[in-house]
Amino acid sequence: SKIEARKWRKAARRRRASFDTLYAAHAPRPRRHLLGMLGPAAPVDDLVQDAFVIAIDRFDGFRDEATPSTWLHGIARNLARNWRNTQRRRRQILASAAPEERTPTGAPPPDPHARAADRGALALLFQQLEQVGPMEREAFVLHWLSELSMREIARLQGVATTTVSARIGRAAAW
Repeated sequence: SKIEARKWRKAARRRRASFDTLYAAHAPRPRRHLLGMLGPAAPVDDLVQDAFVIAIDRFDGFRDEATPSTWLHGIARNLARNWRNTQRRRRQILASAAPEERTPTGAPPPDPHARAADRGALALLFQQLEQVGPMEREAFVLHWLSELSMREIARLQGVATTTVSARIGRAAAW
């Protein structure tokens, strides 16, 4: 909406109060999105802050094709993808290192998903989400945890709303 875009423009002009208000209003949804995509061991709060910094720094390039909050989710999505790729590269490097090079004790680093396995229903949700494809997982998380509409998710993922609905259905079936 135009009102939301105006608030973002004020924050982009480095008005501290505007940024704080914007952050308080919009941070919970991308935080839930990132938590759902990456799990509880990820630096979710840092990634949310990074997403806001990037959004504010690049707001002049915002083209009003979506709402600013949906655009913020796109930035968070890219940060999540980059974080996962970095973690995968680190695991590959650690796996290829000699055992004595892995850690001072020689044991590989603990698996963040294993540490979260005892956290009840949330752990079960993350385990189940690991079983679905990345697009299904993202659609499910954006809809149920970040509370985005089907239309917003479709715009973010670049697909039809029926595709989003099917992805959410497949993820929920697990």
